[in-house]
Amino acid sequence: MAVKGSNSIQWGKWIVVGGACIAGGAAIWWYVRKQTKDASFQTTNGSEGDVGPTASVASCSILFPGMQSSKGMKDKGNEYFKQCSYRKAAETFTEAIRLCPAEQKNHLAVCYQNRAAAYDRLGDPERSIMDCTKAVELAPLYLKAVVRRARAYLSVNRPDEALDDLTYAFVMAPEATDSLKTDVDSAVALAAANLVEHVKNTRESIPVRDELVLLWRSSYVNDPILHDLKEESRSSSPYHQALEAIRQRHYEEVIPLLENDLRVQQSDPNHLNLTFVLRDYILQARFALMKENLVSLKERLAAFDGIWNTLNGDSRYDVTNKRFRSMYHILLAAWKILEHCGDVESELNRAVEIDHTNVDVYLGAALLLSENGQLQEAIDYLDRLSKIDPAHHLVNHMRANCNMALKASVGDVGGAVACMTKVDQLLQMNQNADPVLYLITGRVC
Repeated sequence: MAVKGSNSIQWGKWIVVGGACIAGGAAIWWYVRKQTKDASFQTTNGSEGDVGPTASVASCSILFPGMQSSKGMKDKGNEYFKQCSYRKAAETFTEAIRLCPAEQKNHLAVCYQNRAAAYDRLGDPERSIMDCTKAVELAPLYLKAVVRRARAYLSVNRPDEALDDLTYAFVMAPEATDSLKTDVDSAVALAAANLVEHVKNTRESIPVRDELVLLWRSSYVNDPILHDLKEESRSSSPYHQALEAIRQRHYEEVIPLLENDLRVQQSDPNHLNLTFVLRDYILQARFALMKENLVSLKERLAAFDGIWNTLNGDSRYDVTNKRFRSMYHILLAAWKILEHCGDVESELNRAVEIDHTNVDVYLGAALLLSENGQLQEAIDYLDRLSKIDPAHHLVNHMRANCNMALKASVGDVGGAVACMTKVDQLLQMNQNADPVLYLITGRVC
């Protein structure tokens, strides 16, 4: 019975029914059929193959007139290749292809594969892929052309096709496993990286969780937006509608409402309040971070930075603007952590330089670093916060919790238990503790 969809063959079934020989034969049949089918979608005016003229392809013992001329051109092309004259080599292999009789498939496959080698050296992997494809069509068991094409696929970020070819190469030549291991590792790593990037770019943003909003609203004491949030306003501006959406826990409405607010403000340049624009971008960025939408977060931060660069010196020293600018660097540090960009410490240092007496800067840095597993660095920021405000409502709880996690991370069980006891004592000493304290310490309220 014919099998539909050759890519879905169950290899385990072949091995159970007929052993490794049948499985290997089936693999070759599948691959050849797959390549033949795929070839109908490919142009053939390119190049394929690896260096080394004739490996894996039988030569013809009788030379016909056209064949003799083609072989002479192929040999001449090989000489150019050895002399590193790759463009002349490619041109000569092209002439060898033109002269070769169509029925001399093995020789023709070698010419295509050799031209592909020249294209590789010329930095033209796409033409190499096309020539390798032609060589494999002519000689399906041409190992060198298959391997060369796999490497060309890797160079143009097509790991799935590279893995197809490398798998087929293993079937044809199991003894080549060690020599191709590096190529396989590269293909797998590239495929995994592409998958991660695809998921990152296509996945839906997650809903904003209540505990993240609670953490923001309960932790910071100098955030101008939180001051607005605590005050009732009769204004019907989109910004105040966004604040009401936060109070009502309609978090998905926040960013669109702020977009409307920005449009309203920018519609009248003569009355544009740049502080309000900075405010809107920071609030959008915060909610984009809560949604783990890194693309949106980066866009909002870039927009904020663009507005900031238009401010004069006096505006940059405005207290409210400084608050927003320091929080910009904290949010940018969060983006760098999530994108694994490094250089997080420089953003935190800039936030401190801009607003060094603002306890929110140190708390924000400590929260980020503790979430990132940088516990000692988080404790250092909490120590600096404590010097500014020893009575801060979170500093002792967070420091005790970070110390507990740090002890546990180095296997100090006794130290971790002692810190855990201190965390519990701090909670018991404050029977009316803010719910955020239980959130930070991981306890159930």
